[in-house]
Amino acid sequence: MADVRSNDSWAFMIGSFANTESEIRQSPLHKTRYGEHKEVLLHCDQFRPFWIRWKGGLLELGKGSEIGTNRISFHTITPVGFNYGFLLTGWGSTGCWDIETPLDIVLTSGWKKVPGNRKLYGQTVKGYHAESVPECADRCATTTEVLPCGCVVYSYNKLTKQCLVVDESETSTIVTATGWTTWQLM
Repeated sequence: MADVRSNDSWAFMIGSFANTESEIRQSPLHKTRYGEHKEVLLHCDQFRPFWIRWKGGLLELGKGSEIGTNRISFHTITPVGFNYGFLLTGWGSTGCWDIETPLDIVLTSGWKKVPGNRKLYGQTVKGYHAESVPECADRCATTTEVLPCGCVVYSYNKLTKQCLVVDESETSTIVTATGWTTWQLM
């Protein structure tokens, strides 16, 4: 688990402070800001491409699809290491991220497994067939009828291969049910 206060974790903030600033910080909680950039970069009705690069001790954040162009923030981090990266909008903004990564990079996205055999129950719960937990999680991520970023809770039963998702947690409950595992967005 990444420590948000660690010296080897870095935060890439895009559209923070009500979508007026972007920057790099050493950890999400660190007050020192590097490469502060003042420009409205996010748009509520469309995904926009950004890139992050760490090469030769230089951290870079840029906009657009071509890595290395349109740099908006940078900071040299040697000799400090880079073990964890956080991508966030920050103070006064919300956002959805569609992240492409090489297969050797592990993404954790703030999901918490609900203890015990639990599943979703309610009128707004949608059911799907899924071959695996990752397929159910993907179904959750692409359920955008109410929330633009997908669902907030999903349940999976590996025996029946049933996947349950909901994009409004207030309209459903989590109940005890044998064979089910549930994850909730933190």
